[in-house]
Amino acid sequence: MSDFFQDDLFAGIMSRKEVEEFLKVNDLHNIVLISILNPVPVEKVYEELKKEIESGKEKIEVFFVKNGKVKNKIVPLNEAKEFLNSKSYLLQTEDYNYFPIKEELKSGLKDFLEIRFWDIEGKVRDYHPIDKDSVKKILEFVKKHKRSFKLRNTKLLIHCSAGVSRSAAVGMAMRCIIDYDGDVSKMKNCEILTHPRYKPNMFVFKSIIKYYKDLNEN
Repeated sequence: MSDFFQDDLFAGIMSRKEVEEFLKVNDLHNIVLISILNPVPVEKVYEELKKEIESGKEKIEVFFVKNGKVKNKIVPLNEAKEFLNSKSYLLQTEDYNYFPIKEELKSGLKDFLEIRFWDIEGKVRDYHPIDKDSVKKILEFVKKHKRSFKLRNTKLLIHCSAGVSRSAAVGMAMRCIIDYDGDVSKMKNCEILTHPRYKPNMFVFKSIIKYYKDLNEN
């Protein structure tokens, strides 16, 4: 994909592969990066599922991707084997988004934040969605640069693995907070929400906005 969204606030909302290319060729002095990484190495989750399949259990819980969203369901053993070998299987070993972006690529940035959470909306197996600690880090980062964002002196660059769901959700939340002070009613025509590429994880969006409002009310 190369059709990522850009405007006067966003340098881009994109995949891990795209962001690394972007960092190599662009002037980064007025750009801050939110880097959304996977919480554990993909190989670990892959091996856990593989062991369950090898154990011969009749029913196995698997991750899979449907319409850009991470889902889970209990399937028969033979179907689990198909998921394991499928190109659409979420946790393929070539996914390297557990590892941080190399320091030399980030060195020209004005600032950056690394956070880790899965693209899920509830607990799946032993894995959890975005938590309060990650939300807090995002909001502290936004607060640090909010004036510069509002003046459009600083641009946001956001990535996750595919640049479709987690990064889009965080981008939507940033738009809502920076431009509308958390007023969700003004987000109906948000360009990220209507963009054909993105399928924002709404649990992530709502979690960030809820915590932002809670902080402002206290």
